[in-house]
Amino acid sequence: MRPNFGYGRGKKIYRYYVSGTLLPLGRLKAGSTTPLGDRLSAERTERFLQDRLSSLKPDCPDFKIFEAIKNVMFSSNKLKVTFRIAALIDTNACEDTLLAKAQQIDPTAKIDSDDLVLSLDARPLRRGKSVRSTDCFLDAPEQRRVLAELVRTSHRKLTELNASPLHPEMHEHMSTPINEWTRERIAIGLLAPDIQRALLTGKAPLGLDPEKLLSRDMPLDWEGQRKFLGIRHAA
Repeated sequence: MRPNFGYGRGKKIYRYYVSGTLLPLGRLKAGSTTPLGDRLSAERTERFLQDRLSSLKPDCPDFKIFEAIKNVMFSSNKLKVTFRIAALIDTNACEDTLLAKAQQIDPTAKIDSDDLVLSLDARPLRRGKSVRSTDCFLDAPEQRRVLAELVRTSHRKLTELNASPLHPEMHEHMSTPINEWTRERIAIGLLAPDIQRALLTGKAPLGLDPEKLLSRDMPLDWEGQRKFLGIRHAA
């Protein structure tokens, strides 16, 4: 995989790790007519690794865990991480201690020559050629922030379009959204009020995929929306 990037709204840069087959001049596998591969969000992947592997760091405040990583491979829904043991050992530790720490993260972790190898469950959900993980790559604080921001963005767009349910007096001046991005988001502001309240206050179910709010499969009736999102009705 190779580093790559793309531009989002407002020219925000998004970084990715992309299979060579999906890049320009990428080679197809023998017998294949379409490119096969994966695209991982670099920011989420790196944050996931930083969080899951921080306990392996030696007792040094300035040490960065990525300095000890030899390589990371993504395969079969797993991130296989290979460390240089020498970079993780300090004066107060030994290989046995390091391996014991690693096996608390991955019971199958092992020492292979001068390397420490362990495997992390990424459990990705595929969106076309990209790979995301709602369970691992999106931590709880970020999830709450993203869900709440989706609701706020929706109401800002509804107000701009004079379509806000909070201001019916403006509906005679209503205009239609000009792109798919806006169309997807304004629907969130029309969800059941208790669902929006749960999203804004951080009371949505842990692990709720923000992408699910943008799904075209979202039911129109409020009770169907609650079942679809796994949110219980609260008075």
